[in-house]
Amino acid sequence: MAHGAHTTSGPQTARSFWRSPFGVAVTVLAVLASIYLYLPHQDHGNALLPYLVVATCPLMHVFMHRGHGHGHGHHQEAGDDQQSRRVQGEPESRQG
Repeated sequence: MAHGAHTTSGPQTARSFWRSPFGVAVTVLAVLASIYLYLPHQDHGNALLPYLVVATCPLMHVFMHRGHGHGHGHHQEAGDDQQSRRVQGEPESRQG
């Protein structure tokens, strides 16, 4: 084996799409197309920005309240049920 030969003992990693020549070309074309479309339409596009900000408020409300555990129609866990009985003054049932 020659001293200049390079061998890898591990598995070869997949090359990222964005670092491939085709991915770079797609990115450059997307940036150029965005600039080309923005320049002639910037006057009426900028007039819509306040409406875009107002439209994001309900969307943020919908998407950011996911997973807060509000319990809309969900069953309580056994520990939650026992805690509510203690608060209400009811005796705990012993399981055994």
